[in-house]
Amino acid sequence: IGQGRLDTLRRWLEALPNARLSGDPWLVYWRGCAAVGYDVLAARRFFHQAFEGFRAAGDREGACLAWGGVLETLHFLWDDFRSFDQWLETFDQLMGNPPQLPSEDVEHSIMRGIVSVLHFRDPAHPRLARCATRLMELAMRAPGDGRSFCAIMIYYVNMGQYAAARRLAAMLEEEPLRPLGDPAARNVACHCSLLQHPRRTGTPIVRTRIAAHPPGP
Repeated sequence: IGQGRLDTLRRWLEALPNARLSGDPWLVYWRGCAAVGYDVLAARRFFHQAFEGFRAAGDREGACLAWGGVLETLHFLWDDFRSFDQWLETFDQLMGNPPQLPSEDVEHSIMRGIVSVLHFRDPAHPRLARCATRLMELAMRAPGDGRSFCAIMIYYVNMGQYAAARRLAAMLEEEPLRPLGDPAARNVACHCSLLQHPRRTGTPIVRTRIAAHPPGP
């Protein structure tokens, strides 16, 4: 997944017997991760199925990751932000408020999902600023994850926090992201260029940076 080889993962999983796939929530979860690259609605169904399987098995880590996957599909498709209310209520029932999360990696996924969706659904929500601050802290500890910087940049811009967006853009000019086939890294690069440079020069720079981070195989 980190190398962008989602189709390879999809083909490996689809080679397994259906009974084996559907009976293991981790395999269903990874099917969701692979499907994000080609069928986001299918990915949502897989993440939802995995979430229910993890919850039934008492696997809190798996349930959290699948929950974050559902939110990622809401953000990608922009089709059903209202459903976030129910998903947040379900999450609070499962994990508590504030949540008792099993690891920092899981927390990172959860914070990214909340920030990505909640500022569209309810920009005045009392959790939003706190979650965005925490996501930034976590992203700084794992600077190779372009998805989180992308979520934070979009949050800053959409919330009108342009000074914070420019500070992040300046930081990312100096903090090299890993060479990614990840579209999120190219998205961050585009935001950085358009914030840091005049519009008349920003577009050529954006084209250059997209070319520098082509999609992975």
